[in-house]
Amino acid sequence: MRKIILMAAVAALVIPISQASAVTSGVPLLTGGNFEGGLVLTNGPFTAGAPGQYDKWITDGWEIASGGQAGATDDYGKHGTGSGLKLLQAVDAKGLKIKSGQRMYVQFDSLLQGSFGKSGTSIKVVGLNSGDKIETAAGGSIGGSDILSELLEGTDGWETQRHNFIVDDDYDAIAIVFSYSSNDENGIRGVDNINLQAMPEPITMLSFLMGTGMIGRYLKRRRM
Repeated sequence: MRKIILMAAVAALVIPISQASAVTSGVPLLTGGNFEGGLVLTNGPFTAGAPGQYDKWITDGWEIASGGQAGATDDYGKHGTGSGLKLLQAVDAKGLKIKSGQRMYVQFDSLLQGSFGKSGTSIKVVGLNSGDKIETAAGGSIGGSDILSELLEGTDGWETQRHNFIVDDDYDAIAIVFSYSSNDENGIRGVDNINLQAMPEPITMLSFLMGTGMIGRYLKRRRM
């Protein structure tokens, strides 16, 4: 009986491991999401599959400024003057083996002051295949398919936002895209502490808990 319990426990632990994709839950997937350490922004556009396009912030018109969430010396990504200017970073979804059905989330600190066009101020999570392009300049198009698209609301100060989503296809790349409407003299707009992570699957967590519980029960019986 004890051997059966042990075998079932091992199976409960092995199943989620064998089912899991290479992407590890709880590990930040973006580079330089806090804009610190002398980070340099790269001029766009972005093309999925092109060399040197992943793991960097690509933009046209955004800049790095001081005065972010953590205070005057904290750097953040600041939206420049112009409508439709984009800030994005893409990860190699194919290389990371982020598959269709993967649960993920993006979290960031947002500052949206003054007057702005709400219909043009958004965050998107975009799935792209090789050759798909995102134009970062004003009025530029966003290729690929929207996995998530949320309009952003004005804020009195820095506010933390989190958006959950499920990847709906097997893409070559997944991009986080901030697109803001025109700026004016009445406020500052920017983002800071941007974090993209995979979430553990419920069946994986359940199997892990069952497996560890069974092993604990087995060891307890052995001591008895």
